[in-house]
Amino acid sequence: MQIAQGLAAAHAKGLVHRDIKPGNILLKISVDCQHDSKEWVEITDFGLARVADDRSISHSGDVIGTPQYMAPEQARGEKTDVRADLFSSGGRAVRDVYRQVPFHTENVYAVLQKVCHEKLRPIREINPEIPPEVEQIIEKLLQKERQNRYKRPAQ
Repeated sequence: MQIAQGLAAAHAKGLVHRDIKPGNILLKISVDCQHDSKEWVEITDFGLARVADDRSISHSGDVIGTPQYMAPEQARGEKTDVRADLFSSGGRAVRDVYRQVPFHTENVYAVLQKVCHEKLRPIREINPEIPPEVEQIIEKLLQKERQNRYKRPAQ
């Protein structure tokens, strides 16, 4: 929920992160003198963030972002909006379930092809303990066509 709230705050300012992945989500913990702890999630590395509708492949053809978590429109070098971050959030959730990156292969361009065209195995085939409602949310986040995804993060 905190990731969704953080993305909603960035999106409200017109920013698209463009590189949501496990390495950019930190769990922070503070402990006070009474040993009470507080935990929160922080989205880091806004180095690739752009104003909504910016492109994700440079004029030189370099890929900007982490291919395994990219939305198909980002992988194709099209304009991105907040729904690209939502796709990446779904990919991050799949990583938690599969215990490996989604769309895994050794070649970057093969990864980009998988991102654009390959459907992942149903999550409950991998982990039957995942509630059907969670599977439905992740499947909607990972829709190949952005208009079929959520329009914004849940708040």
